[in-house]
Amino acid sequence: MTERTSDHESGRYNVLFISIDDLRPQLGSYGDKMVKSPNLDQFSKEAVTFNRAYCQQALCSASRASILTGLRPETTKITGMYQKGKPLDEQYPEAYTLPESFKDSGYFSYSIGKVFHQMGATSIGSDNIASAWSEPAWNPDVPAYGPNAMKRYHTKYDSLAMVGGDMQKLASIPKVTYFEAPDVSDHDLPDGAMADKAIEMINQTQKDGKNFFLALGFVKPHLPFVAPKKYWDLYDPDSLRLPPNRFHPINAPPYTILRDIGIYKYENGPKKGSKPTQEQAVKALHGYLTCISYVDAQFQKVIQELKEQDLYDKTIIVVYGDHGYQVGEHDSWGAKHSNYESSTWVPLFIRVPHSPMNGKTTDQLVELLDIYPTLVDYCKVKKPAYDLEGRSLRPILDADSVLKWKNEAFSIYPRNIPKVGKAIGYSMVTDRFRLVKWAAVDTDSVSYELYDHHVDAQENINLVNVPYYKSILDNLKRRMEAAY
Repeated sequence: MTERTSDHESGRYNVLFISIDDLRPQLGSYGDKMVKSPNLDQFSKEAVTFNRAYCQQALCSASRASILTGLRPETTKITGMYQKGKPLDEQYPEAYTLPESFKDSGYFSYSIGKVFHQMGATSIGSDNIASAWSEPAWNPDVPAYGPNAMKRYHTKYDSLAMVGGDMQKLASIPKVTYFEAPDVSDHDLPDGAMADKAIEMINQTQKDGKNFFLALGFVKPHLPFVAPKKYWDLYDPDSLRLPPNRFHPINAPPYTILRDIGIYKYENGPKKGSKPTQEQAVKALHGYLTCISYVDAQFQKVIQELKEQDLYDKTIIVVYGDHGYQVGEHDSWGAKHSNYESSTWVPLFIRVPHSPMNGKTTDQLVELLDIYPTLVDYCKVKKPAYDLEGRSLRPILDADSVLKWKNEAFSIYPRNIPKVGKAIGYSMVTDRFRLVKWAAVDTDSVSYELYDHHVDAQENINLVNVPYYKSILDNLKRRMEAAY
C-alpha cells in the first residue's frame, strides 16, 4: 500500500479506459430526452464532458487502431477490418500501443472485452496483441443472445462445418434476430460478465499493490440489440420518436452513406433494397436505447467499486464511444460507415482526479486521437518512437484556458464508387461547417459535400453548388488541402 500511495502522490494515476461500442452521443448529458442513462449522466457531472469530439473513422477496427496507436488511419493504412486475420501489430508493425506504453512503464495492463477489435479465425474481439497486456486478454464465455434465440442460433449455424469452414459463406447467412429482451440476469450476457470481471481485477490489483491500466470494452449497443428484459421495459415504444431525416441528404452523391447493412443482415429485418416497416424501425430504436441503458448500469457497477476501494480519486477515467451511429438518420439503420455528423460525432468523458474542470463541459473541437497523448502526459509513461498525431488535452482538462484548441477535426471513410473505383472520403469539421472531399485513388475524379451546421445541424442538404457558399467552400478547400 505504501508503494501505491507514493506512486499516486508523484502523479502515477491508475487508468480506467472504457470504450463503448457504437455509442453515439445519445445520452441525457448530451441533451437526449428519450434515453435512460442516469449513471453516465451523473458521471458527466463529475468529469469533463467534451461536446464536440470526433472519431477518425466510423468503423470499429479502424477507429480503435487509430486511438490505440495515436496515429490517423491515413498513417496506419488501417481503414477497414483487420485483413486476413492479421492483428494490428502484424498489419502495422511500427505500432506501439497505448496499453503497451503503460505495461512497459510498470503498470499492470489488462484487457476485458472489445478493446482493439482483432479478427482471428473464429472470433472478433480477441485482442491477441500479447505485447500490450500483462496477462492474456479476457473475453466473456457467455452467449450473445438469451436462451431461446441461442437455440435458434445453434440450429441455424451450429458450426462453421455447415459451410465448410468458410467465414464468408457464414457471413452471407442471415443472422437470427436484431433485437431480443431475454429475462436473464445482467451477468448472463457479455457486458454484465465484463463488469464483474473488471471489479474482480480492480480488487486483484489492490491485493497485489499495483497501479493498473484497465481497458474495458463494452460490446453494446452494437448489433444485435440484446439486453435483459428489465432494460427493455424501461421504454414505452409508443413514446419513441424516429429521426425526422430518414432520407438521403439532398444533392449529395448516392454513395456517401451505406443503407443495406445493419439490421438488414438479420432474418427479421427488412429485405435488402427495401425500407424498414414502422414496426421494424421502432424495434431498432427501442433495442438501441435498451442496450445503452444496460451498459449504463454495468458502467456504474465498476465506478462504484472504484469508490468503495478508495480509488476513484486515484484513477483517471476515460469513457468514449468509438464512433457514431445511425438508427434511421439518412435512411441508414443500425450502421455507421460514413463521414456525416451522425457517424463521426462521439461522446467523450475524461475525469482526472481533482481537476478544476470536473463537472464542466467544453465545446472545443477534439479528436479521439488526442486520448493517447493525454494519458501519456498525465501518467508520464513511455512514449512511442514515432510522433503521436494527436495533442494532449491537458490544457483543457486543467483549466480550459486556451482560446481555441483545434480549428478542425478530421475523419475519413473509404468507398468503392461505381464507375470510379476506390475512393477516400476526407472529412473536415470546423466550428460551423463540414466539408467532405471524395477523391478517387486511381483517377483525378473528385466531388465535394458542404454542410452548414448553423442552419442544418443534421446535414440534410449538400450546399456545394449554392452560389452564396462559393467563397466559403473555396476557403474550406484550401484548409483541407493544407491538412492533406
